[in-house]
Amino acid sequence: AGFAAAEVAVTGTARMGVTTNTDSGDAQFSSRFRVIFTASGETDGGLTFGASVRNDQIGTGGTENGDSTVYISGAFGKLTMGDTGNAADSLVGQVSGVGYTSLGSMNEIGWADKDTTGAMYEYSAGALTFAVGAGQLDLGEDFVSAAVKYSTDAYGVALGYESNNVESQISASGSATFSGVTVKAKVAKA
Repeated sequence: AGFAAAEVAVTGTARMGVTTNTDSGDAQFSSRFRVIFTASGETDGGLTFGASVRNDQIGTGGTENGDSTVYISGAFGKLTMGDTGNAADSLVGQVSGVGYTSLGSMNEIGWADKDTTGAMYEYSAGALTFAVGAGQLDLGEDFVSAAVKYSTDAYGVALGYESNNVESQISASGSATFSGVTVKAKVAKA
């Protein structure tokens, strides 16, 4: 009998510089190192699987574990569990980070009170991708999301919906790539 083994890759990024404290205006040293482990493989039956984990070392000495996922996919689609974000974040996405520290939440349009850990199911048919997601089910506010995206090599459009039983949001994005440059716009309405 055969078995499936995953191929593991290790990548990382680092940055260092000087930033300004927004409260005091004082200059501060800033550094960050990220190491990313990814694993992927295929079973004898043709299912693909994988996992990823990212560990951030922040210049203040603290660490945080974000972006850990495990998935399995096949002709049925793809099921991902872990820090999936949600269907709207995955398909509608955000605008690219700007600046040394990516401006934090200022690059993220939308609403922040949502579960990022949960399960998400995706299915693609040609240029269309559909996704549904659910946050942790044992919490008081059940977070759900759904999205659809149409994309080609040159452009893409996406529409997403999110709800946590208290509030909801609809978001849309469009992007176009020409001459090696990608332009993207996103709007969200709570």
